[in-house]
Amino acid sequence: MDSEELYNLTNIEAFVGNNKKIIDNIIDIFLNNTPEMLSIINKGLKEKDYNKISFYSHKLKSSIDSFSINELTSEIRLIENFSKEKSNLEELPQLINNLNVIMNRVIQKVKDDFHKA
Repeated sequence: MDSEELYNLTNIEAFVGNNKKIIDNIIDIFLNNTPEMLSIINKGLKEKDYNKISFYSHKLKSSIDSFSINELTSEIRLIENFSKEKSNLEELPQLINNLNVIMNRVIQKVKDDFHKA
């Protein structure tokens, strides 16, 4: 997958228009909150706290949708549903690992694209 395809801001721009200040603020929130949510999801997996995984994957889903991270749109829903229903739990480690890999690539790409430290 080309890095240009990792995410796009079309949904955000459709919502806020071309307001660079608001877009920059949304990007800052994404960069600040996403690593913490991933960390909590990983901790939830380690502790078998499926309620925590479900809650934070639900929160992360809106960022994935807003940033059009298409590679994860179905996977984040699987993570949320499997943990919520406590079904297919054997699939969670691989799904969450993939979530981590892709989200970390997206975070780095967003930082690079918007010159964030």
